[in-house]
Amino acid sequence: MHEIGIIANSFEIFEKSQKITKDYYDLVTIVLVQNYEECVQQAEIMETKGIRILISRGGHCVRMREANISLPIIEIPTFDNQLAYRMMQAKKKYGNFAAIGSEFFLKQVRDFEDVVETNISYFKVNKWEDFNQHVETAKCMGLHAIVGGYDASRFAQKAGLESFCTFTREEEIATAIDEALKMLKRMEKDKKQNQMLNTMLNSVHEGIVLLDNAGSVVNINKQAQEMFGVDCFNTLALFLKKYSINQKIRTVLDNGLPLENEFIETSNCKYTCSIIPVMNKNVVDYVVLVLHKIDYIQEMEYKIRRKLSSHGFVANWVFDDIIGVSYVIQEAVCKAKQYSITNSNILIVGESGTGKEMFAQSIHNTSFREKEAFVAVNCTTLPSNLLESELFGYVEGAFTGAKKGGKVGLFEMAHNGTIFLDEIGEMSLPTQARFLRVLEEREIMRLGDDKLIPVNVRVIAATNKNLRQMMKKGLFREDLFYRLDVLSLRLPSLRERKEDLPLLINCFIKKLFVEYSYSQIEIDPSGMDLLMEYEWPGNIRELKNVIERLVVMYQGQVVTYEKIMSIFSGILYDEEPEQSGILKDDGLLKCKEKELIEKILKECDGNKTETSKKLGISRPTLYKKLRAMEKS
Repeated sequence: MHEIGIIANSFEIFEKSQKITKDYYDLVTIVLVQNYEECVQQAEIMETKGIRILISRGGHCVRMREANISLPIIEIPTFDNQLAYRMMQAKKKYGNFAAIGSEFFLKQVRDFEDVVETNISYFKVNKWEDFNQHVETAKCMGLHAIVGGYDASRFAQKAGLESFCTFTREEEIATAIDEALKMLKRMEKDKKQNQMLNTMLNSVHEGIVLLDNAGSVVNINKQAQEMFGVDCFNTLALFLKKYSINQKIRTVLDNGLPLENEFIETSNCKYTCSIIPVMNKNVVDYVVLVLHKIDYIQEMEYKIRRKLSSHGFVANWVFDDIIGVSYVIQEAVCKAKQYSITNSNILIVGESGTGKEMFAQSIHNTSFREKEAFVAVNCTTLPSNLLESELFGYVEGAFTGAKKGGKVGLFEMAHNGTIFLDEIGEMSLPTQARFLRVLEEREIMRLGDDKLIPVNVRVIAATNKNLRQMMKKGLFREDLFYRLDVLSLRLPSLRERKEDLPLLINCFIKKLFVEYSYSQIEIDPSGMDLLMEYEWPGNIRELKNVIERLVVMYQGQVVTYEKIMSIFSGILYDEEPEQSGILKDDGLLKCKEKELIEKILKECDGNKTETSKKLGISRPTLYKKLRAMEKS
């Protein structure tokens, strides 16, 4: 593709240009012209054909620039030694002479005026007709010699004057071509940089507009064009004027200070607008407008919250997962469903293992926040100082060991969603105070920071402690309690809903079959009676553990009273009976255990090794139990 155009104003330049550019045949186009008008016409034709740089002699370059040819124009230089030589020839033969040409040519002549030491008459050429007029004027002045280029020489010869022409040499044409080749490389580099810049500008979701210090648009990205419509320049001007952005731009131009996140509301959209100055030697040359659509920010915030869900901040349980037909559990479910459609804080009270988090997740999944994050925090798992940094986050350098760049707190991650604080009674008083502020002000401050961050979070707290008694002892803040206990939900223990036991047991057996392909067991009436009589201090969590042990131990079998007792015995008294937390207050089960041991011992004719094997416990444990039975 031809990219360089040479416009020759003499056949001599045309021939020399052809000779020099023979190795650039596919790159250079050469045309011969007779006057300025023809030069401009050829320049316009070349521009339409994709030529990127023009080369010509002085006067023709001036005329093309005046005609607003938009391409870069390189002037073929006249080396000083040739010009000086022609001036000395004219002086030697005629004394005084006239110099006719472009402003650039006449400047070169003036540089040698003191060297030549003669009277020189200067005639500047602006248009083609000037040549004839200037030559005639010089002739009338009695001058006989003209120093100039090819065009001036032709007119001088027609008028009978001698011409001392500054001929164009091959090395001068080669110099112009070298400059054009270097310019092409720069243009290609600039083109790539502009493509990268435009790609970057158009890949962001913000509308970006570059204005000069007169307020005119220099550049605008695709997003800004879409914001302001097809006729973006006129629409943008109206937009800036209507919403008083012009005044803010002028303020930035005057003081050089940026304005950030100015809120703008139109009839159909809401924006934030930042105005950033581009400085040059303490003067604002340009300003950059950065516009965000509020609905896009909200959409991205929503996507971020959903992405957080993939990192575990998601609620999996729903009310249909809660098993039970008892009145107390149905009443709790009914009340929780009513709570779910509100935005009030909830305090769930219940013993360990009653399903407090299952209820919290179900409430979240039935609320209008169901598509947002559900963040669960157990207040017993972290020391007070770490709990505080996890809840509220921190900035870099907030404390020794703080992560570089800081950390986002769980309240921020739960923004627009639900945060579930389990075992709230374990929270220290200082952390309670900070937590209270979040509930009151709906904003958090990261550790080590001085900026407040607004958060929109629903709080569901849970405890297995009596918070009212803790308040009396000064262990729990009264104001925090009443902030949390807006809606109160008490979950019944398993002891209060014994009729749900068969359903729960059957559910756990089937779940183990589905998840691990364990063969299902069948519990006989005596075994079921034992499970129904047991008090279940660990509630559903303990029941699930016991059923899992039975399934693992007795896959595909009928589970009897004795087998369940062996499981309980192994749990309770193997090695360290006094540390058990399951049956140490259960006289009923201990009595049944005594009957079972005596029965098995009798069946084994007093053989303690066989008895311990049938019971599924070690011999030392059996001896301990027998000693305990003798004492009782």
